[in-house]
Amino acid sequence: MEIRENLLARRKLLEALKERFLKPRGGWHVTDLLVCPRKTYFRRIGEYEFMQDEAALLFTAGRAHHDILEYLPLKEIEVKKDGIIGHIDMIGDRVTEIFTTRTPKTKNPEDFKMKIAQLEAYLAMVGETEGDLMVFYLIGAWGRDVTPDIKVFTVRFEEDEIKEHWSNLVRRKEMLERCIKERKPPEETGFPWECKNCGFKYKCHVSGGLEMIERERKKLKKELEAIRNEIE
Repeated sequence: MEIRENLLARRKLLEALKERFLKPRGGWHVTDLLVCPRKTYFRRIGEYEFMQDEAALLFTAGRAHHDILEYLPLKEIEVKKDGIIGHIDMIGDRVTEIFTTRTPKTKNPEDFKMKIAQLEAYLAMVGETEGDLMVFYLIGAWGRDVTPDIKVFTVRFEEDEIKEHWSNLVRRKEMLERCIKERKPPEETGFPWECKNCGFKYKCHVSGGLEMIERERKKLKKELEAIRNEIE
């Protein structure tokens, strides 16, 4: 028996996944306005984004788990408000946002700032103040307890909080539209941790940007050489 890695088949699959999950979408989506404004700006003007393979695989894993966890008939609901589009994962007793994570189940739910902000945005769009955050912990906890776990947290916001949050998203949309028109990157940035795996950090001159480019170059060169040898 002979087993060899089929790199050409892998590359075809990755390109198909990138076409499905990373292709530009029309309109302004809630997630466009929650991530770092500079990331959204660079995507909108067509700058090259590094680490696309990794991003596509993360989207694939998340989408696969979402499909299984969306167990109620009312799911993938599109909502619109003030020119912004949102896709609610599921509605049961409450609007429900689903999150898959590799962090341990002991992590404080308040640390999932991006997902809580996403849930809050959807509540603003449907006129509710309380929603559920469903968290699927893929590895359970560090150490011996690696069994996956799932928890549901009910989050309640004050009406003023929701109004302020939504106003900020509308402001970001208008700011990004202006920046794109003027071809000028936003001054505003996102959470510091967003820079770590950002494919645009070379544009912001963030530490590690040049190393990322060199790492991608070496990886691509190695893959092309391996595929060439495989074909020959």
